[in-house]
Amino acid sequence: MSPTIIAKHQAELLSFIHGLEVENIVQSFQGRAILYAVYPRVLREVLISMTMLREHGCELPIELWHYNELSNDNIKLLMQVKNVTVQNLSSFAKLHLTSGFQMKGASLLYTSYDEVLFLDSDNIPARDPTFLFDTPAFKETGTLFWKDFWYSSDTNDRKTTSYNPIWSLTNITCIDEFEQESGQVLVRRTSPGVYQSLKLAFYMQKNSDLYFELVLGDKDTFRFAWRLLKTPFHFVRPNIGVAGNEDCNYVMVQFGPFWSRKVHGLPPKGYVERPEPQIAFLHMNLLKYKPFRNNPEFSFITTYANVIVPNGRAEFGGLCTKLHEFTEKGRSYKTKRIRFDRALPGFSALYQKVANRIGDV
Repeated sequence: MSPTIIAKHQAELLSFIHGLEVENIVQSFQGRAILYAVYPRVLREVLISMTMLREHGCELPIELWHYNELSNDNIKLLMQVKNVTVQNLSSFAKLHLTSGFQMKGASLLYTSYDEVLFLDSDNIPARDPTFLFDTPAFKETGTLFWKDFWYSSDTNDRKTTSYNPIWSLTNITCIDEFEQESGQVLVRRTSPGVYQSLKLAFYMQKNSDLYFELVLGDKDTFRFAWRLLKTPFHFVRPNIGVAGNEDCNYVMVQFGPFWSRKVHGLPPKGYVERPEPQIAFLHMNLLKYKPFRNNPEFSFITTYANVIVPNGRAEFGGLCTKLHEFTEKGRSYKTKRIRFDRALPGFSALYQKVANRIGDV
């Protein structure tokens, strides 16, 4: 991208930022909810994810967002799950959306709820996620983000390396930190700066031809929006893990905030001590479950043995992901593998039962 083009997009971005204002509407946001963006192609995944929430005992309201895409039959099917409402974005704004991923920022921006957890349609809760709203890390910052596999210093030209134009365009010095995995985003919209940051993230998502190419989809639009406006957020420890079988890891594993004084010393501000990390989400980003067919089994979960890992080494081949062990600054970072059913007793059977019950939609 030439300096002239970067300067053009930078001017447009700065103009949008300068137009952001603190609105009185923020004061009307209330309550907690879980949000999904829905379109016909992901009906089945959303139904499975919502049903798993209810099976885990989660009673939070669920709000589904679409843009003139769901039929009355679609809506009737989705509302069979308890305490679900469906919102049509076209009733709130007239937009030209080219991707379902743009609905993520839209739902977070236009919902009337204050504390909201957005889940991708293929993100399966491993337990009731309500506990995340009460973690010290969220109470302090008003935003929880989760790490992706990659680091900004990785030598991969499809990610946010130091030579990616996104840094020049946003006028941010390249930060040595993990990229964001936005299959789950938790925000308190009344916290200082959060509502304005959501507006900025949605601006980037609406301009997907530019920003989705630079940051590989919607995922890092949130991180860059928060960084640009200097809005506080918390990156959850530990690092992302993977789940699968002997031959292939095809699921992202994300945890809740965790710290063990015995292992890691005094916890930093925002952490509550636990004996071990709590698995919060299984993001089925690579392989979807097909009802009544021979699906790969959940056999193992692989994570880094160190809760704090300064970098990550992930290798992709087809639908499979592998975490590599590595050494940095004289310290070794090993992986560990645990039995899936030991980490999440009963999950596999419950997930299979729910998926088969929903069937093909």
